[in-house]
Amino acid sequence: MIRFPRLKLNLPIKKRTKFNLEDSYQKEESSILRIPNTKGVINRRRFYKFTIFFLVLFALFSGIIIVKYIITPGVTIANYFSEVKSNLKSLAADFEKKNLANLDIYLKNIETNVYNISSELDTFDFLKTFETTKGYYDNFQILKATLEKSITLIMEIYPDLKNILAINGFDTNIDKVVTESEHSEEDTSTFSLIMEELPLYLQIYERSLPQILEIIGLLNSVDTSYIPTLPGANLRDSFISASKILADFPETSAQLVEFAKNIPLIIGSESPVNYLVVLQNEAEMRASGGLLTAYGVMTLNKGDFGDSINFLDMWDLQFDLWKLAEYGFIWRMPHDNIYGQTYLMNTGCGSTEARAQDVGLYPDLYESLFLFKPYYDLALEYNGYLDNKYLAYQHMVIVNHAFAEKLLSLVQPLEVEGFGVVTADSLFDFIKADSDNQSKYTGFDPNRKQIVSKIAKEIKKKLFDLPIQKIPLVVSTLIDVFMAKDISFASTDSSMQNFFDQYGLTARTAKGYAGDYFQLNEAQNCSLKLNKFLRNNVTHQVFIDSSGSINRGVNVHWEQPVVYNPAIAFQYSPTLQWAYRAWVRLIMPASSYGIISDGLARSNTLGYLWYNPVEYFDGLLDKQVSDNVIQFDHRRLNEWDPVATQDLNISYSLPGSINYNVQGEYTLILQKHPGKSWGEKHTVNIFYNDSVTSIETVLDRDKLVTFKNGIIRVENYDKRLDWIMETVNKIPWDKI
Repeated sequence: MIRFPRLKLNLPIKKRTKFNLEDSYQKEESSILRIPNTKGVINRRRFYKFTIFFLVLFALFSGIIIVKYIITPGVTIANYFSEVKSNLKSLAADFEKKNLANLDIYLKNIETNVYNISSELDTFDFLKTFETTKGYYDNFQILKATLEKSITLIMEIYPDLKNILAINGFDTNIDKVVTESEHSEEDTSTFSLIMEELPLYLQIYERSLPQILEIIGLLNSVDTSYIPTLPGANLRDSFISASKILADFPETSAQLVEFAKNIPLIIGSESPVNYLVVLQNEAEMRASGGLLTAYGVMTLNKGDFGDSINFLDMWDLQFDLWKLAEYGFIWRMPHDNIYGQTYLMNTGCGSTEARAQDVGLYPDLYESLFLFKPYYDLALEYNGYLDNKYLAYQHMVIVNHAFAEKLLSLVQPLEVEGFGVVTADSLFDFIKADSDNQSKYTGFDPNRKQIVSKIAKEIKKKLFDLPIQKIPLVVSTLIDVFMAKDISFASTDSSMQNFFDQYGLTARTAKGYAGDYFQLNEAQNCSLKLNKFLRNNVTHQVFIDSSGSINRGVNVHWEQPVVYNPAIAFQYSPTLQWAYRAWVRLIMPASSYGIISDGLARSNTLGYLWYNPVEYFDGLLDKQVSDNVIQFDHRRLNEWDPVATQDLNISYSLPGSINYNVQGEYTLILQKHPGKSWGEKHTVNIFYNDSVTSIETVLDRDKLVTFKNGIIRVENYDKRLDWIMETVNKIPWDKI
């Protein structure tokens, strides 16, 4: 029931005693005989009796008033609210089943109950006459106006919404004319159906937005100190929680609408859109994050890629390009390897020309995608000579193994027909067991990576059928994979590329930053899959002198702790033939100078590489680079062998523009290497005014280190998608 503040009467309390009416009369008579003056005593007793009678009468009258005007309406309103919730719950359950045949009934019941609530609220009009209860009256008026405006809005958009749902394939039990968009597949997810007509839903939302904002404005005017208590409902706390969402709604809504406007173009809501998909195997590290291992073209049609995607081995593309060279259509590959990679490739692992799988040359995934693009485009240009197996595309996407693991973790275990059950932990071995099956695939069979297509399709099915309560987990996972650079988009369309860049979907190198910058870029060559086992950490020494000038020292330390066993012979060689060797670039701000590296000695630990470090400015990255090669004996044949390690040390000076006194602080971007999704640890030690200040961080994404007045802190650098997660976290999904 509804409870309001009670008025307290501070009356003196007397001890109650039992008495007999006849005895009292006898005592009075005897008293009269003894005490002539009894008039005052009799008057007091009559007054007390009258007072008690009046209080009983008042309590009875008040009780009737409270029951009639407060308790009964309160219970009635609570019942109406319960009916609304019940109908909404039934509607949501039917929505998940794509069956809205009872939609008219649910909405009619909701409309009736809302107007019943509004009518019952009129019962409380008497509250406006009392100063202590006027706040409740004002809130009830706001609630009444909100309910009426809400139901009016719902009934206005209902016909259009119902028609779109019918077009989507929902069973709404109405006459409809549907052709291409109608669905007959029982397993089509609700999410997929909504995505099909997303532009129409957005139109309805934008049309309704002024009324929505008006309703929110009303709710924001509620005085939370005058919210009554209903049976079984903590309205005050619920409303305060909702208010936090409503307060940010206008800004969040504008962001969501702006973001969502591009989604139909991305998912092919209006017309099918093709993506050139490039897969990386991060267990064979390359500069962009992993060896380019497979490719395919995925067609998105109304949010669904169906059975469109089939992955081919990257060697298949390279063989086709060599075939075109033999035919005389092309005379060389579009790119050559560069610097340390050229040196390693020409030392028993390749050639000067960069093959299709070698062109992930940059930690900026956008740049690496556009280095790969000419290889595919050449094959597409001469498609007629290559069995017409190459498809045109509008956009590109590059993903690594960690991306697949993180998505699989949401829906595991996963049954893949014809292959068995796979989990995130077993994914690498699951794929490798099939792709390395020499009895199934001979030589460079282009179908070696078809298992990846099968897994992708099964993940999609289960992902789209997750319950609504899983939305926060799905959203946070997607944001994580973008921030970790496990996936990146690029487009040949400038407006779409601007959208990808605007929201940080491209895993690009931070350019034009005024402070310090560091990225360790590592690409192993001819070392099987040793990168799967190696781990490294980085220590930064930052020396700030009294003038504010800054000198830097960096130590990179690698460890290989895994003991060899024959089961991993194709990943880990027990011989020095595949000793760990890597092209390592330390990337720093443009105009950094005085670079000194011990990379020459680190390249020659086995006595034959002798790669002399190269310092240069890279125009694509807009950064200064120290280019190195390292090599070491990775082998550990039993538990008693020491852990194999290697180090690389470099020192340099930062340009005057980053002077501590000029900037007023020292800032450092630590940019994550794509593919190192296990988390590379960085330690930053700052030497200033005869003291050392230190901090540690793990690069699950790019980090920003800030030092000022002896205080150091670290935070996430790129926050362009954080607002989505913040919005999702405010919604009580468990109550929906």
